[in-house]
Amino acid sequence: MQALLDIITKILDPLGIVIGLILAIPVFWTWYQVVWGNRRRYRHYLQAIRSAPGNRPAIFIIDLLPRRNIRAAVENYCQQHNNLRDIPRERVFHLQRDGLGVYQLDAFKASVRQQVGEMYAQGVDRIHYFHAGPGMAAAMVGAELGNGCPVLLYHHEGEGYHGFGLLKLPAAPAFSGVEHG
Repeated sequence: MQALLDIITKILDPLGIVIGLILAIPVFWTWYQVVWGNRRRYRHYLQAIRSAPGNRPAIFIIDLLPRRNIRAAVENYCQQHNNLRDIPRERVFHLQRDGLGVYQLDAFKASVRQQVGEMYAQGVDRIHYFHAGPGMAAAMVGAELGNGCPVLLYHHEGEGYHGFGLLKLPAAPAFSGVEHG
């Protein structure tokens, strides 16, 4: 029994300490990247927003069609258009679900809000919105995006996507040019 205790105290204890220290390195490195890396990235976003305001578009893809993936088709469409081609990959947001049921609406709304929050945290000032799925879900997303920056809608028609226009048109001017009198 004493021989077993000697092996444990002289070999396994120091070995366990060395292995623990080796495993602690990636844990602390990951913690550092999460805590300080996000701050550094957000500071970089804020600095970019200050230096070039009004030029931060994003692409928002919501795919709710079961067993389909529209991301490749959207990326092909974006590569064919100069204004969409230049949008960096970190500002392409994709939300995919295999259908949308009644009991999944709360989780869907929370996912949309999280994506929209990430977009606004990056200083996005224009959103190109591609939607595939039920119109009810598009209305929910439109309600979430309606009070923010301009949103351009795209829909699939025929062989590819076509711009549908702004989600919310600018308000009509108070003076219409007609005088009553």
